[in-house]
Amino acid sequence: MKRRGMVRCAVLLGVLVCVLPACPAGVPRVRLIFGQGDYQDSAVQSDLGGGAPGVYLQHADDFFLAPGLSAIKIIEWWGTQDAGITGADSFVIRIFEDNGSGAPNVYPLYSIPVGTGIREDTGSLAGAGSGGGPIYLYSAEVSPIALVPGQTYYLSIVNDIGGWAWMLADAETATPQCFYREAEGSDWTGADADLAFRLWQ
Repeated sequence: MKRRGMVRCAVLLGVLVCVLPACPAGVPRVRLIFGQGDYQDSAVQSDLGGGAPGVYLQHADDFFLAPGLSAIKIIEWWGTQDAGITGADSFVIRIFEDNGSGAPNVYPLYSIPVGTGIREDTGSLAGAGSGGGPIYLYSAEVSPIALVPGQTYYLSIVNDIGGWAWMLADAETATPQCFYREAEGSDWTGADADLAFRLWQ
């Protein structure tokens, strides 16, 4: 798995759905419907900058929802970015269906631009191998996304700004834990790491 400094992705494709303005601080998280554990100090970049094959990657991680808890309204994730970046974040949240072989489909089921979202400093720092910058908790409120209970989906979060990275989770699940690919429209490859995010209803 290629870690920070070696990853980015390419051009946005897929189905665009409407999105509400980013949720203000204090918007209640009614019910946690999926949690990937806490964050650690390691991270992998996942953005839309484009570039040479094998250098710029995007990442995705699997999840499923229980009956009655299958509408996503708020998405939270942890990340960090290099010092000196002054441009605004430009996040795109995407959800992929399974391709029938235990990996994400090539093209997303949903593609949701959320812009900067809400960013809160956790007070922790990423490890030296992940840039050593502040670790942030990001959140975005979206128009409710209704999914099929018990079915495997994959969450991918990309940021159209160089130097941003998605934190890895502190606990790992079954192998492979997450997936990466070199470019938009290419197949996904499994990797031994979980990504840190939570889904709320």
